[in-house]
Amino acid sequence: MKMEGFLKSKGQTLGKWNKRYFKYDGAERTLKWAAEKDSEGFAKWKASITVDSVSKMPGPGYRFDVVGYDARGQPLELRLAAETNEVRRQWLATLEEGNEIHAEQEEGIEIHAEQEEGNGVQARNAEAKMEE
Repeated sequence: MKMEGFLKSKGQTLGKWNKRYFKYDGAERTLKWAAEKDSEGFAKWKASITVDSVSKMPGPGYRFDVVGYDARGQPLELRLAAETNEVRRQWLATLEEGNEIHAEQEEGIEIHAEQEEGNGVQARNAEAKMEE
């Protein structure tokens, strides 16, 4: 799943709300942003975050938080705001769905690894019985 569009982002230094262009790639769980999108529709990406969680923020405006880590592995929290409640709902649903799919894939990998480990133990036990 993918989603892109303009949101407002609260600056970490001055706390000012800035309009930014965001693009989410659910396969990679990556949300990247740019200060603007040029006339041909291309953005010069400023930074990105690998999304771990999202949450709706109370209060005025259609705000939500995105928590994760940057390209260097450092923790990062983005405070974002949508133009409408419907746009916020769409972003939250897309980001949450991407995280759920990723969690299911990781769980499947862990189960597969445990099964293979169990098969290896069974094979070693069978070999030991044959040697007796």
